[in-house]
Amino acid sequence: MMITRSYPHKTAMSQDFLISPLDSNCVRRFAYTADGKIQPSKKSDDAVKITIEKLKLDIEKLNESRKKAIEPFLDEDLDGSDFLDFVNGYLKKNSDNTFNVFWTTIDYLFVQKPPPI
Repeated sequence: MMITRSYPHKTAMSQDFLISPLDSNCVRRFAYTADGKIQPSKKSDDAVKITIEKLKLDIEKLNESRKKAIEPFLDEDLDGSDFLDFVNGYLKKNSDNTFNVFWTTIDYLFVQKPPPI
């Protein structure tokens, strides 16, 4: 007799509409704002909207945490080369081979969509 597990949260809808972090295009489907909010890169991307809603990626605590992670990058004392060094240093893997917190947010705001200089 084979034993199977039932996962009620894995409905057909969630399987079809949730974005997998393993999807190579996942990162490009999300956008971030300077105030820490997350949104679809394309307003018409319903799967991203559902993923944000179902995984609660837009709760105030996460928005505030993202905003705090962004703040050091908005330091007006950082000039062009210092700023780029700061961003690139943040985006490098740590000594334990992991990325810094909110890596995708910083990458989106300051690499994918660099601010005007």
